Amino acid sequence: MTTSHRQSVRLGALVLLIVVGLTVGMGPAMALGDTTSPATQASASAAVEDDLKDAKVPTAVKPGESFTVDATEIAERDEVADVCWRFDENETCHDAETTHTFEEAGSHTATLIVTDDDGEQSSMTNLVIATTTPTADLSAPDSAEAETKIKLDASDSTDDHSIESYEWDLTGDGTADETTSEPELSHTFESAGTHEVSVTTVNAAGQSDTASATIDVTKEQSSATFVDGLIESSAIIGILLAIGAVAIGTFLFTRTEG
Repeated sequence: MTTSHRQSVRLGALVLLIVVGLTVGMGPAMALGDTTSPATQASASAAVEDDLKDAKVPTAVKPGESFTVDATEIAERDEVADVCWRFDENETCHDAETTHTFEEAGSHTATLIVTDDDGEQSSMTNLVIATTTPTADLSAPDSAEAETKIKLDASDSTDDHSIESYEWDLTGDGTADETTSEPELSHTFESAGTHEVSVTTVNAAGQSDTASATIDVTKEQSSATFVDGLIESSAIIGILLAIGAVAIGTFLFTRTEG
């Protein structure tokens, strides 16, 4: 091998070593430049999915009346590129905060679709009930005694989905004195008189209806009063009997004398 040839081989080997060294040396630098790791991207997507449930969506609305859905807090996240609302089967995309109206009563959907910076999408479908006004019904006794417990019953009240609460006005002043989730209530009137009571049924959409009843409350008759009444009645009967006896005796005496 000539001297010139040996020098060419050595030069080629040197160049190869330099290239390999540069490649190995640049590896960490390139890794440092990639600040978004797959794990970070996955956790960012998971965070977006966790936030979907925080969007503001009503569970029940009135047919024909507009309502608002709001996902602006999600839209403001750094990793979120787009937020879209879709209603029922309509493919139209609406803004993060938008109003909508369901014209027909029944079950509807409001779907939130969130796209992150990597183009990955997460979605959540919310059930929204468009419900009509409930019908209230109240069953109560026509009369009762003071200090005696009675039952008020609104079980026959109806709604096309469900009644969320029963608001009971027990004093007739238009203000609820008690609110229950059950349709029955026991109550005791402390004083005699005519009492107006009402129940207002409220459904999940906040719609309501009211039914009323009038109850005549009398004073409770105590045992002593009852006994006194009997004694008084007995005395009156005794007097009447005595008067009758005197009248009969007088009549008989008059006839005998005649």
